[in-house]
Amino acid sequence: MDRGQQQLSLLCQMASADSLQQLADLAYHLLGNPVFIADMAHTMLAYTKAVNIPHPSWQRNVVQAHLDKNLLRQDREVSTVHVASKDSRMPVLVTDGDVPFPRIIKVLVSNGRPIGVMVLTSYLQPLGEQDIELMELISTFVVSRLEKGSYYISSNSQAIENFLMRLLNDTEINTAEVQRRLEVLGCTFQPNLYVLSICIEMSHSDSHGNLAPVLDAFSALPFCRSFLYNSTIVCIYSSDVEVLHWEEQAAQLTSLLQQNHLAAGVSRRFRGLDDLRAYYLQAHKAQMLGCALGRPDRYFLYDGFSVYHLFQALPDGVPKLFCHQKIWELENYDRQHNTELSITLQVYLEQTRSLSKTAEILFVHRNTVRYRINKCMELLGSDLTDGNETFAYILSLRILEYERKLEGKGW
Repeated sequence: MDRGQQQLSLLCQMASADSLQQLADLAYHLLGNPVFIADMAHTMLAYTKAVNIPHPSWQRNVVQAHLDKNLLRQDREVSTVHVASKDSRMPVLVTDGDVPFPRIIKVLVSNGRPIGVMVLTSYLQPLGEQDIELMELISTFVVSRLEKGSYYISSNSQAIENFLMRLLNDTEINTAEVQRRLEVLGCTFQPNLYVLSICIEMSHSDSHGNLAPVLDAFSALPFCRSFLYNSTIVCIYSSDVEVLHWEEQAAQLTSLLQQNHLAAGVSRRFRGLDDLRAYYLQAHKAQMLGCALGRPDRYFLYDGFSVYHLFQALPDGVPKLFCHQKIWELENYDRQHNTELSITLQVYLEQTRSLSKTAEILFVHRNTVRYRINKCMELLGSDLTDGNETFAYILSLRILEYERKLEGKGW
C-alpha cells in the first residue's frame, strides 16, 4: 500500500472512530508525530499513546499532566496563537523556546465557538508542508467527537465552569496552580466567596425536573458562577463585602429563588478556590439538612446546621445521651397530651424569646404561643432567663428534632 492509500485508509478509520483516544492514535500514524487534545479549560482529554515519547517535556507537560489530572503547563502561546487559529480557521505553526520543538496548534471550533485545542509536536520528525492541511482535516473528526462527548465545551464561560467542577472533584490542586489557571481563563472573583447548593423545597418536590431550565437564569446573575453538578445547581457567589443578611444583600438571587420555589444551602465565607470542595460540601450538607428538617428559610446557612452535622458524625444513640432531663420530660408530656410544647419552646428560644416571630413561624396566634410558653416554664420550673440553662435546652431540643426527623433515614 503506497503512502496515499495508507493516508486514505487512516482517514476512513477516523471517520468511524468512537473516541478521542482512538483519533489521537490514528493521527500519530497519519502525521508521524504525537498529538494531544485539550478542552478550553486546558485540561487534557487525549494524547498519542501508540508510541513512547521519552523526551522530558512530553512526559512532563502531556503524559504526566494527563495521568495526574493536572492542567497543561504550555500557557505562553495560549492567548495569541489560539486567537490567531480561531480567526483564521486554520492551524498555526509555533516555534519558540517554551517547548524545544516546532508545533502546529489548531483551535477546534463548533458553530463559531472554540471548544478545544489540538496540538501536533515535531518530536519524531520535522513538520512538513502537508501537516497543516492534514491537521485541518483531522480536526473535523475531533470536533465531531467533542460535540458528542460529555466533555463538550461550547464557550469560554463553560470552560471556566468545567474547571470549577474539576476543583469540586479534585482535592490535590494547590493554590498557585488554581490561581494560574484562573488567570489563563480570565476569571476573577470578589474577595468574599460563598458556595450555594440549591435544591427544590420539600413542599415543591414535584418541580425537581425543572432544575436545568432555571440554570440559565442563575447564570445570568453577574455575581454568581452557576452550573449543574450532581443534579444540583451550584453557585459560587462573590462579593466585595461580607454577606450578613442574604435576603436583603442578595436581593436578585433571593427573588430568583422565590420565583422558582428554591432554597439554598450556604457555606461559610472563604477567600480562595483551592479549597472549593470543602466549602461545597458545607453548602450541600446545609441544603440537605435544611430540606430534611423542613425549615421555612430561603437560605440554609451552614453555621446554623453545623450542630446537626455534628450529631451525624457521632455514633448512633450518642446525641440522646446529652439531652437535658427536663426536655425529655417535656417531650413525654407532648406525647401523652398531644400538645406541641417542645417545638414551640425551640422556636421561641431560637427567635430570642419573641412571641410574634414564633407565632409567625408556627402559624398560630400570639396568645397561643404565650399560653404554651407559660406552660413550658411551669413544667420546666424555669423562667428561661438563665443563659447556660437556655443553651442546654436549645441543644437538647435540637437533639430531639434530629432524632424525630433524620435518624434512621440514611443520613
